[in-house]
Amino acid sequence: IVDATSKLEDVKKLKVRNFNFIGDELKQIGLIAQETELVFPGLVEDIVTPQGNDVKSLKYSVLVPILIKAIQELEARVKELES
Repeated sequence: IVDATSKLEDVKKLKVRNFNFIGDELKQIGLIAQETELVFPGLVEDIVTPQGNDVKSLKYSVLVPILIKAIQELEARVKELES
Protein backbone atom coordinates (compact mmCIF):
# COMPACT_ATOMS: atom_id res chain seq x y z
CA ILE A 1 0.00 0.00 0.00
CA VAL A 2 1.38 3.40 -1.02
CA ASP A 3 0.00 6.92 -1.04
CA ALA A 4 -1.74 8.06 -4.20
CA THR A 5 0.04 10.48 -6.48
CA SER A 6 -1.17 14.03 -6.92
CA LYS A 7 -4.53 14.25 -8.70
CA LEU A 8 -5.49 17.93 -8.55
CA GLU A 9 -3.96 19.01 -11.86
CA ASP A 10 -5.65 16.13 -13.69
CA VAL A 11 -9.00 16.78 -11.98
CA LYS A 12 -8.78 20.40 -13.17
CA LYS A 13 -8.67 19.10 -16.75
CA LEU A 14 -12.08 17.40 -16.45
CA LYS A 15 -15.00 19.20 -18.07
CA VAL A 16 -18.36 19.02 -16.34
CA ARG A 17 -21.08 19.15 -18.99
CA ASN A 18 -24.84 19.54 -19.25
CA PHE A 19 -26.34 17.19 -21.82
CA ASN A 20 -29.36 15.16 -22.86
CA PHE A 21 -29.20 11.49 -23.76
CA ILE A 22 -30.43 10.82 -27.30
CA GLY A 23 -34.22 10.52 -27.22
CA ASP A 24 -34.50 11.89 -23.67
CA GLU A 25 -35.58 15.43 -22.76
CA LEU A 26 -34.21 15.19 -19.21
CA LYS A 27 -31.15 17.43 -18.81
CA GLN A 28 -28.19 15.64 -17.21
CA ILE A 29 -24.96 16.90 -15.66
CA GLY A 30 -21.80 14.88 -15.70
CA LEU A 31 -18.68 13.98 -17.60
CA ILE A 32 -18.35 12.81 -21.18
CA ALA A 33 -16.64 9.42 -21.27
CA GLN A 34 -14.57 10.19 -24.37
CA GLU A 35 -13.24 13.43 -22.82
CA THR A 36 -12.60 11.84 -19.44
CA GLU A 37 -10.75 8.94 -21.03
CA LEU A 38 -8.05 11.35 -22.24
CA VAL A 39 -7.27 12.32 -18.62
CA PHE A 40 -8.17 9.17 -16.65
CA PRO A 41 -8.35 6.15 -18.99
CA GLY A 42 -9.04 3.82 -16.05
CA LEU A 43 -12.36 5.57 -15.36
CA VAL A 44 -13.85 4.51 -18.68
CA GLU A 45 -15.06 1.10 -19.75
CA ASP A 46 -16.47 -0.12 -23.03
CA ILE A 47 -19.81 -1.87 -22.63
CA VAL A 48 -22.42 -3.37 -24.92
CA THR A 49 -26.00 -2.22 -24.33
CA PRO A 50 -28.91 -4.69 -24.37
CA GLN A 51 -29.61 -3.38 -27.89
CA GLY A 52 -26.11 -4.47 -28.95
CA ASN A 53 -24.58 -0.99 -29.17
CA ASP A 54 -20.98 -0.43 -28.11
CA VAL A 55 -20.80 2.55 -25.73
CA LYS A 56 -18.34 4.04 -23.28
CA SER A 57 -19.36 4.26 -19.65
CA LEU A 58 -17.82 6.09 -16.70
CA LYS A 59 -16.98 4.34 -13.46
CA TYR A 60 -18.04 7.16 -11.15
CA SER A 61 -17.27 5.08 -8.05
CA VAL A 62 -13.59 5.10 -9.07
CA LEU A 63 -13.75 8.89 -9.47
CA VAL A 64 -14.64 9.41 -5.79
CA PRO A 65 -11.17 8.61 -4.34
CA ILE A 66 -9.55 10.77 -7.03
CA LEU A 67 -11.75 13.69 -5.99
CA ILE A 68 -10.99 13.09 -2.31
CA LYS A 69 -7.27 13.23 -3.07
CA ALA A 70 -7.72 16.50 -5.00
CA ILE A 71 -9.69 18.00 -2.08
CA GLN A 72 -6.91 17.00 0.31
CA GLU A 73 -4.39 18.77 -1.93
CA LEU A 74 -6.53 21.92 -1.97
CA GLU A 75 -6.86 21.81 1.81
CA ALA A 76 -3.07 21.65 2.14
CA ARG A 77 -2.75 24.70 -0.14
CA VAL A 78 -5.34 26.62 1.89
CA LYS A 79 -3.51 25.87 5.15
CA GLU A 80 -0.22 26.97 3.61
CA LEU A 81 -1.73 30.23 2.39
CA GLU A 82 -3.34 30.86 5.77
CA SER A 83 0.00 30.51 7.57
